[in-house]
Order: sequence, then structure tokens, then C-alpha cells
Amino acid sequence: MSTIFSLNYQKTNYFGLSGTVILSFALLLTGASQATYAQLKSGDIIVADSNAGTENAGSILQINALTGIRTSISDFGDASQGESGGRPVNLVIESAQNILVLDYQLNKLFRVDSSTGRRTLLSDFNDPAQGLVPDNAAGNAVLGIAIEKSGAILITAKGVGTNFRDAILRVDRVTGQRTMLSDFGDPTQGVVGGQCAFGLAVETSGKILATDCDNFGSASSGGLLFRIDPITGTRALLSDFGNAQQGGLTQSLGGIALESSGHILVVAPFAGTSGGGALYRVHPSNGQRTLLNDFGNALQGPTGALLRNVAVESADSILVVDQDVDDFMGPGVGAVFRINPLSGQRTILSDFGNVALGSGSMPFGLVVMPSSATNTVPFNVFSTELTLSKKNLHKDDWFVARGSFKIGGIPDGINPSSEDVAFSISDKNGYFFNQTLSSGSFKALGKSRYMYKAIKAKSGISMMTISATNVPGQYTYFALAKALILNREVAPSISVSLKIGNDEGSAKIGCRNLPRLLICRR
Repeated sequence: MSTIFSLNYQKTNYFGLSGTVILSFALLLTGASQATYAQLKSGDIIVADSNAGTENAGSILQINALTGIRTSISDFGDASQGESGGRPVNLVIESAQNILVLDYQLNKLFRVDSSTGRRTLLSDFNDPAQGLVPDNAAGNAVLGIAIEKSGAILITAKGVGTNFRDAILRVDRVTGQRTMLSDFGDPTQGVVGGQCAFGLAVETSGKILATDCDNFGSASSGGLLFRIDPITGTRALLSDFGNAQQGGLTQSLGGIALESSGHILVVAPFAGTSGGGALYRVHPSNGQRTLLNDFGNALQGPTGALLRNVAVESADSILVVDQDVDDFMGPGVGAVFRINPLSGQRTILSDFGNVALGSGSMPFGLVVMPSSATNTVPFNVFSTELTLSKKNLHKDDWFVARGSFKIGGIPDGINPSSEDVAFSISDKNGYFFNQTLSSGSFKALGKSRYMYKAIKAKSGISMMTISATNVPGQYTYFALAKALILNREVAPSISVSLKIGNDEGSAKIGCRNLPRLLICRR
């Protein structure tokens, strides 16, 4: 059974199993580029380039949003910055300080310090002790990455699902432990997928969007855009790119981005005129697609060939990264395009064939530093305790959590009614509860108490309160929830995290078994 989305291209054997890499014309002229470490700022564009840097081992590059000039953040050929010799392929911003980077050759997830370029290993996808091990025979075991509001990391994983189909794994941001969220081969979780999972994005509601295709031919001949429940992992097919009634047809889909309106942008690398690629806008309610940009149509601007990712700037301008704009003819040289969201006209922001703009050759991953990016401020104090129903003793697994916290730093206060609130519980085996309540979910009850109450909730948090005390900056919280994925034995100790806006606390507490309950406290 062939895989529609593969990183192996015969033209230059960029991603062949032998590891041989033929240098691009630009890098032959300049030699191995020297790293120039850049400090990120709002609006900066960051790409993962698999063929830049020392010995062409790849780099994370910053692109100036006005000039298109590229500077290095982390050189994956420089051993002084961390483990070297890999190929960075995709990335996501974790905070103003940290970037999470997938390396397809090493099959690992790194955390990169944006100010120093230093890399630290977070999750080794070759190590079964950290969880499920994706199949990396074709060099594309892990391609898609996104981050939830709780800080948990989502990864597309090749071949770990039922019948060797793909899956989405959730990675603990502290331990790197991996757990299954959605098995694309499990029909009990929704419409089955195939072996093409790549695009990932998280909506403001916390629901997850993912692209895939059914290359097994059992459901659709086109690409698939799923919406996934972050608690249960169940999938709903939002847009079937094999269904002409929903819009243009194509099988291979790439990255996803969200516009401020909530509409979904999806790139399709082999769609459009002469297979030059296309950018679709998908309605978030009915999955209807409109063709926003045909990269094979020269009337809309410079043409493309191998679209990989898409991102949205603060003014809603759209960026698309093309790994190889010359359509496989000659040395591989990519580009980053900027697209007018109204007219669909495109221009080249950064031409990776222009050595005057800096090092680079094969851009793939693409993100934009958001204007609201801020460092997380830890609570000065966070205490918590939980009571959990024991497995198989109740109709629904549930828990009650309560505790107190004191905000740290130079406090600007908290306002749960206008900030995202995330609550998670995990143990050494990963998360067994993880939910984000989006801004506006809590209602203010006076000036110092906030309440969230779900209406007929079948899963997740049914009620939560956050209340100020008489001590400045100190609060208490209470949560009642159903933990639907508490389907295994809980470890002797667990970690509890609460995040309100950019204020966050986490505590590790021990658990004691009672006949019908599990009591966890310090």
C-alpha cells in the first residue's frame, strides 16, 4: 500500500535512507553557513529548513517580515548547540523563549531556546520507554505538530494506529511521554484515515484539526480534514476532498492554519493548474471549500510546485512555504510566499535561491511569532488535592479537584472570564485528563469569583469555580469533571496543572487507594 505523503524524492535523494544529500546551488556558492543567532520578536517568521546549516544538517531560520532576510536561530549541524546530524522538518512556538522542533532523520522532538539556539531532547520517538514508536522506515514517522492551550504537544505518528494507519499522539511537555489520542485506524473513534496525516491545528474551542487521506481506498479517494475531540479522540469528518459537493478535489493535503474569522486554510501540494499546488479556505461549520490561490496560475503571481505549510500573520496576510519552487527540475530551492487574503494575489517574501537573503535551501515547517506571545508566569504557590472514582466501580469515571494558588511575578491579576483556563492531570504514563476552557467560558460573579458550568455535559469539566481570598494575589479553585479516558491504573503519584492566561502552576502529589476511591494529596 503506497503512502501518498512521503519525504523521499528521487530527484536529489534529499531524504533517502542512505542519508546522502546533494547540496543546493545556493549552498554550493556560499559553503556551509555560519549561525547568526537571532532574538525573536512579534511578527517574525520562523521556518525549519532541512538542508541549511553546517554540513547541510538543517537549521531553524528567522525571516524578517519586511525584507525576507534569513538568519539562523539553531544550526542542527553545530554540536555545540545540542545533538546534531539530524534534519529539522516542522516546528511550533511553545513560548516567547522556546520553539518545539521535529527532526525526521533523528526521529526526535527537540526544545530549542530561541535566544541561544540550544537544543534539548524532549521526546525520542525511537525509545519505547517514552511511549508508542512510529514507523520511520520511509523517513517520515513524525511530520505534524501543534500545541494545545494547556501546553500539551500533539504529533502525527506514522503506522502506530490500528492496521498500521496513522495516529495523533499527545506528548507531555515535561517528561516527553507519549500517549495515544486518536487512532486513525479505529472505527470506534470515527471515520478511519490512512497513512498521510500531516497538518495539525488547534481551534479556539480546543478542538483539533488534522489532515489525512484514505490511501487504503475504503472511504474516500480524496484528502480528509478531521475535527477531533481533545478529550476522547473521536473524529468527525469536516471536509472530504474527494467529495465534489464540498469543493475542489485533491488527495494530498499539507499544513493547516486558522484565520481570525475561524476559517481554515489548507495547502494541497499537487492540486491546482499543472499540479503547482493550491490553497483552500474551508468553512469551519459545513466544510465547504473555496479555492483561494492556484499556485500553478501565473496570473496570480510567481508559481509554486511543492507546497508544505501555511501560516497567518497578525494582519491576516497569509504565508505559504514551498519546499521546491522549480518543480523538481535542477537543484531544490524553496520560497516563502505572501498572499493577499482578499484578492488571492501572491508575491515572494523570501526566495531561498537568493543567497543575498541568507542561508537556506529547503524550507518546510512555517510559523509566525504571534503578537500576544508572552512568557508563562509560574504561581508562587500551588497546592491541590483530588478525589477520583476507581476504575470499573462507577458508571462514569469522575474526579473532584480543589486547591489554592498565589500568582507570581509582577501580578497583573487574573480574569478567568476573559482568559483561557486549562486544567490537566497526568502520571508517568501521560495525560488522563486535559481540557482547556476558552476565553468567555467563565462568568464573573461579582468582582472576585468566577464560575464555569457546562449544560448537560457528557464529558469533561461540568463545573469549576475560581475565587479570590482575603490575601492579595491568592485564590482557591474547585473543579468537578468526568475523566472519560481514565481506563488504566493510575501511578502512585500524579501531576496536576492549572493555567489561567499566562499564569500557571503545577504540583506533583501522591495517591492512596481506598476501596472505591483514589485520594491524591500532599
